[in-house]
Amino acid sequence: EKWLSHIHMGRAEDWAIIDNIEKTELMLANQPSAFSEAASYYQWLPSPDYAFGLEGLIERNDYEELYKKIQGNTVLVTSFYELVEVGGAVIRNFNHVPARLCRCQIPFLDDLSLPHLLTDKNLNLPVFMCRLDPTAKKEGLCCG
Repeated sequence: EKWLSHIHMGRAEDWAIIDNIEKTELMLANQPSAFSEAASYYQWLPSPDYAFGLEGLIERNDYEELYKKIQGNTVLVTSFYELVEVGGAVIRNFNHVPARLCRCQIPFLDDLSLPHLLTDKNLNLPVFMCRLDPTAKKEGLCCG
């Protein structure tokens, strides 16, 4: 009943209503069965500079190639904002995360392999995590 703000999908009119919350273990996988439901869900794939949680698990070049190849529009997704006084008025100054909105199967890399990604083993789809903190350094966030 009480919240500070609703969860949204990157635009004010796209609200996410939480239906169910379950704790799940993410697994590293690159088998087609681990991604079989990827086309059933809309997901934000963060640009390589904002990807989080992949350090030491996937090569940066593979993630960059995936980001370039995956079908989906590239957009700037709003994240945190700060209140700034401008000309006697207070406005919200938003930070943005470059990401692709995708709802498709995971494409093969140039060497005809599938990328290693974190997956939800119960839903059979990849999980893409994003660093939202605008003050964090962008270097070295993704991949080994």
